[in-house]
Amino acid sequence: MKKDFDGRRQTLSAILPVLAAAVVLIGCGHQKSDPADATAISQESQTESETQQEAVSTETEEDKTADSSTETEEEQTTDSSTDAEWIENIMLATDIHYFSDSLTDGGPRFQEMVEYGDGKVVTYIDQITDAFLDEVVKQHPDALVLSGDLTLNGEKASHKDLAEKLHRVENHGIPVLVIPGNHDINNHQAARYKGEERLPAEYTTPAEFRQIYRAFGYDEAASEDPNSLSYLYELDENTWLLMIDSCQYSPVNKVGGAVSEATYEWVEQPLEAAWDAGVEIIPVAHHNLLDESEIYVDECTIEHSEQFIDLLETWNVPLFLSGHLHVQRIREHVTGPGLEGTQDGIHEIVLSPYSFPNNQYGMLSWDLQDNMTFETRKADVAAWAKANPELAAKLELFFSGKAPKVDWAAIEQKAGSATRAASATVLGALATQVENMIVASADLSNSDKTDGFLKKTHSFKKGDFSGAFFQAGVSELSMACICIGMSLHGGVIAACGTFFVFSDYMKPAVRMAALMEQPVKFIWTHDAFRVGEDGPTHEPVEQEAQIRLMEKLKNHKGHNSMLVLRPADAEETTIAWKLAMENMSTPTGLIFSRQNIANLPAGTDYEQAAKGAYIVAGSDENPDVILVASGSEVATLVAGTELLRKDGVKVRIVSAPSEGLFRNQPKEYQEAILPADAKIFGMTAGLPVTLQGLVGCHGKVWGLESFGFSAPYKVLDEKLGFTAENVYNQVKAML
Repeated sequence: MKKDFDGRRQTLSAILPVLAAAVVLIGCGHQKSDPADATAISQESQTESETQQEAVSTETEEDKTADSSTETEEEQTTDSSTDAEWIENIMLATDIHYFSDSLTDGGPRFQEMVEYGDGKVVTYIDQITDAFLDEVVKQHPDALVLSGDLTLNGEKASHKDLAEKLHRVENHGIPVLVIPGNHDINNHQAARYKGEERLPAEYTTPAEFRQIYRAFGYDEAASEDPNSLSYLYELDENTWLLMIDSCQYSPVNKVGGAVSEATYEWVEQPLEAAWDAGVEIIPVAHHNLLDESEIYVDECTIEHSEQFIDLLETWNVPLFLSGHLHVQRIREHVTGPGLEGTQDGIHEIVLSPYSFPNNQYGMLSWDLQDNMTFETRKADVAAWAKANPELAAKLELFFSGKAPKVDWAAIEQKAGSATRAASATVLGALATQVENMIVASADLSNSDKTDGFLKKTHSFKKGDFSGAFFQAGVSELSMACICIGMSLHGGVIAACGTFFVFSDYMKPAVRMAALMEQPVKFIWTHDAFRVGEDGPTHEPVEQEAQIRLMEKLKNHKGHNSMLVLRPADAEETTIAWKLAMENMSTPTGLIFSRQNIANLPAGTDYEQAAKGAYIVAGSDENPDVILVASGSEVATLVAGTELLRKDGVKVRIVSAPSEGLFRNQPKEYQEAILPADAKIFGMTAGLPVTLQGLVGCHGKVWGLESFGFSAPYKVLDEKLGFTAENVYNQVKAML
């Protein structure tokens, strides 16, 4: 079937109303120095691609409301396309950036290159490429077109290995057509990696590129440009593919694109021949025809592209395919003011880069009525999962948001330990049982005892991310933000530690974690004035009251925006960590002591800590007074109780690690633990308001109403009234 002018113009009838023209500020094919930029690029790519995939395959309101007074041939064609049989299907991919396994040992220098690159999934590019080519064979299109940047940096070994893989596609009767990208030829960045070293690798010359890929378009070409690696491929009697080499690699490799005058003269010949034959001709290049990026025009758009646009529009070429931008775009060249959407100008589809998440490729199809569709698809992850069932199951678990399995019963605590030391014991167990956990510390791992985790792994360092510990330095806010970023990425359980007084630096990040419902674990030690000789600058007083406000604040799902836990002893610390690890919907704050704490009385049912407040073993029935506290103050209440009982006072002791959890319990439970009409005495090393909600109007709170002081913690306990004797005196006065 030969195509005349009308057929050529009808080709885009199904796609024109939804072609996007918004400018995307995005980079091209050069390396970035900031990993955050790479993340932004890959996220934008995903969003744009998914949005446009929906749009291109959906009839828009503009289609539906076209002027019904004039029934054109174009409208008739569009309306009848629903049941049409596809006669052309071309699979498209760009920016594969294949890298040969033979060029790396996977060592620190290679990992550093990947980490500080621009987001390419180089580590798994061999497997990802295989998954794509498996999909090509499965779909069996009329052709596979690869529009440049076939390799990471033009390594000859990478080109040869990729060509071997492409032969498998050709062996299934599917033509493969390639053109070079700016990374592929005369690239002196070609490298191999061994341990800590980055060494030069053999790069590829233009002649070698032609030789390596001779079976993929060049040997079957109807015409070749003697001045570049451009060629014409006649797919069938209906469609020709004009493969344009837009790269600059002589005498040196450049990022930007250009087409020489000699090549323009050659290009006009197949354009004229296609016009005379009534054949659809589709140009394909690596660089962009239109100004797709406002920032990287010189790097992305073909130099003096106006000349190329004029040439293509002279011959009424409707569509141009390209890559290089690292984000998918679909855009029309507007030939004059107010002419948007008139089908006057050529349209460009910029393909999504395959080497970036979500590893996308395109499918260009059209039917007997010349209706064209372009669809973005993702690599077949299911096939990879089938081939790698154990890894797939692990990956699914990591990203599922489910709490990890931990053998909590096997964790043995030393009686009388500081709760920070008890936390270290738990972290040691988590380091060996939770593979996707990363712990950070703000230059205090030996003091905040996150080194319990560190001792079972090793720290990140430049070029080596095989460990699971992040030494953030004296940078609490940055540390918190980075951990939130890990959590937002998914697949990682992030925790970070520092002194509780430094939580002040982290509050904005903690609030954002609560707002975004990110389950970061914040580990805060040295929980009170008992820091001692470090003085009031390091002694938290108001911090607990502040952070517990987040338990009272609801998130948009109506849940407590944060879980805050201050355990009373070593055993309760294990339960606190269990609650933290099981909390996968909000951040958790864990507040631990510096000093040793006596264990609660034997028989205490620590599992009840999950209810936020519970009765400690040894409490009396029908008590005269209820004593309530969290953290190390509970042990002080236990000591004071012995004195009160000598006077015949019946006492109930309540440990309340989390008021937020307690207020989530049924009213009956709350009333059973802390009756509304009971006399309640509370003790807190923070501001008295910290316990006011639990003590109520019939009670009294002993707390700290000033900044701390510099002295040994036992002296401060005595001077500030955190002793058994003062508990006795305060309760007796209250009764």
